[in-house]
Amino acid sequence: MESRVPVFLDHLRLTRGFSPHTVAAYRRDLEDFRGFLEKRHGVSPRVEDIADTDVRAFLADLTKRRLAERTVARRLATLRSFQQFLKKRGTTGVEVGPEVKGPRLPKDLPRTLSVEEIRSVLDDAAWETDRDLRDKAVLELLYSTGIRVSELVGLRHRDLQTKSGLLSVRGKGDKERRVPVGKTALSALKNYGETQSHSAPGDPLFVGRGQNPLSVRTVQRLVKQHLGRVARRSGLSPHLLRHTFATHLLDHGAELRAVQELLGHASLSSTQIYTRITMERLKQAHAQAHPRAENT
Repeated sequence: MESRVPVFLDHLRLTRGFSPHTVAAYRRDLEDFRGFLEKRHGVSPRVEDIADTDVRAFLADLTKRRLAERTVARRLATLRSFQQFLKKRGTTGVEVGPEVKGPRLPKDLPRTLSVEEIRSVLDDAAWETDRDLRDKAVLELLYSTGIRVSELVGLRHRDLQTKSGLLSVRGKGDKERRVPVGKTALSALKNYGETQSHSAPGDPLFVGRGQNPLSVRTVQRLVKQHLGRVARRSGLSPHLLRHTFATHLLDHGAELRAVQELLGHASLSSTQIYTRITMERLKQAHAQAHPRAENT
């Protein structure tokens, strides 16, 4: 396994364009599997010798260790991906048959912010310092476009076309898409840009100390800080703004296919989760307003 795993991880990073965070998660999953096999067999077996029974025993061990169901499901998904990678290269082993089932996970609805909460964050605060203006531009752009935090920190000045109001974004698998940017976000970006010295087209759009690109962690921290002023809950992250972006579009009549393209989802099923949020809101409104809705 030792020689095959690094090649697989390089494939995820270079060919499929996975983020360092995602690749690190795959590495942890496979290291845990290898550690289990070494205890089970006394040595680290060749991938060709890893059988279906080893995978089943690994899943049982994860359950015995009381790992979260989502963790168990992710480890199984990692093994399936590794198996498919090996098969495409003519190698057998790491047998994960279709009958091997992981835990059934509940489909939680993504949390979102209300329009009022968004307005409280973006309109009611005083944005005065250069850092404030940068943070506001980050928040406005995340909410206006629904881009991922990994996509935001990779933006360059050349990616923003202010005249047309379009942003070029490189998403998962290094696929590029163009998304519209609202006037309010463009205004925030203009105000932030006026605090910066001359920037070349290839320079990072958002910078921190030493004019270095903002890190994912810095964006996560600033989002949590500003959203925390109006929303007292867990999960205050850039992805919350992505969920909110998609839900608000659907709430106001956007077509599902259009939202899929804006989010950069490869599959429509990934976008359909937001229709459930919209339907839940309609049901709540009906239950509260209709005189005979008690049993609805």
